[in-house]
Amino acid sequence: SVLALKEHGVQIILSVGGWGADGFSDAVYTAESRKKLIDSMIDAIRVYGFAGYDIDWEYPGSTAGGLIKSRPGDIQRFTVFLEELRVAMDELDPNLVLTIAVGGSVNNYEPAKLTHILDFLHLMTYDLSSFSEGARAVHHTNLFTHTNFSNGSAQSIVDRYANAGMAKEKIVIGAAFYGHRMVLNPDNLTPTGLGSIQASRGTTTYNNIASQYLSNPERYTRYWDDVAKAP
Repeated sequence: SVLALKEHGVQIILSVGGWGADGFSDAVYTAESRKKLIDSMIDAIRVYGFAGYDIDWEYPGSTAGGLIKSRPGDIQRFTVFLEELRVAMDELDPNLVLTIAVGGSVNNYEPAKLTHILDFLHLMTYDLSSFSEGARAVHHTNLFTHTNFSNGSAQSIVDRYANAGMAKEKIVIGAAFYGHRMVLNPDNLTPTGLGSIQASRGTTTYNNIASQYLSNPERYTRYWDDVAKAP
């Protein structure tokens, strides 16, 4: 249990949300609804001994492709909710940790205000390539931006949030070990596949990458992009 782990010095932070997780817009809509949610979160800390929370609303101001409810003002109300949650957590224990997970766009958040509220900002620096058929096959979790492709990178996302007011010492990069598996159009192949037109795509776990691809050098060729610092 969380309490048993805590006795051994392990701190458990509960992540709330995720892709397609609905209910955030309703929960932060009024002072009463925010208090109801915060009270329940504080109760959970008391009962289960969590060391804090990571809020993963994907994304304020967006319907996530029609998966979740969205209202005008959600971005600002999310900031207010985090402010109120921070106060409640500090009253219980000033050492409790509050973080959020964010996408690549700063337009869904108020970084200059959040920097004074959060302990850390967790950046999702992955899924940077397009899922659309006919798009170019590019990196999805590269460290730097490739010269010929503007799909973004971990560095560009860090810079975006820092320039918008988030303290750099609070920014944590969340990178991916899983991969995107792309079937490429044979009429538009490049020597490494990078920049080719994709006909379809899927995902593959790191275990599959290690067992099926990296362990079969006779069948597969591994390329390294020294500009993007990515395989």
